[in-house]
Amino acid sequence: NISVKEILMGNHATTNFFGDELIANKDFTSNYNNWNAGNSATLSISGGGQSGNALRVATGGESGAEARSDAMTVTAGATYLLTFYHKDTGGSGTQPLYAVYDVSNSGYITAHTTVSPSTSSGSWTQQSHSFVTPSGCTSIKVYLRSSAGTNDNFYFDTVSLKEVGISSTGFTTAQNEPT
Repeated sequence: NISVKEILMGNHATTNFFGDELIANKDFTSNYNNWNAGNSATLSISGGGQSGNALRVATGGESGAEARSDAMTVTAGATYLLTFYHKDTGGSGTQPLYAVYDVSNSGYITAHTTVSPSTSSGSWTQQSHSFVTPSGCTSIKVYLRSSAGTNDNFYFDTVSLKEVGISSTGFTTAQNEPT
């Protein structure tokens, strides 16, 4: 006996597809080009990163010292995945934060959020965060922030931002199954 049954693509989509990397200089191999200091931060490159070198964000007497990525082009209504590694070596007990800023609409998609799980001093921990860009959003920035006031150092490495749900050839996934 032979049986023929309809198979719906959406019922068999088990793989997330990711778009191209949007973060320029995600590994901080030799510099922090494409990242800018904000709120009196001092940025530098440090050895001993999660993978090679890392970005060091030193607080400068003002709370909220941060590294801000250059603006990246995105698609409104798309889902994105931000991942990065972080650690705190200052021993202050404070945690780093991250944010996603919508340049097009002048507002936060994700306001400054404390990393989770929290870090233990000196240990690399990975953070993942997915979000959907709002209507009219075509440009965003990523902020990596210290929550400490003074005399603390936070380190960030292997920062990645990719669109979720597209294949390497640009066609949409099974969510848009033909009828």
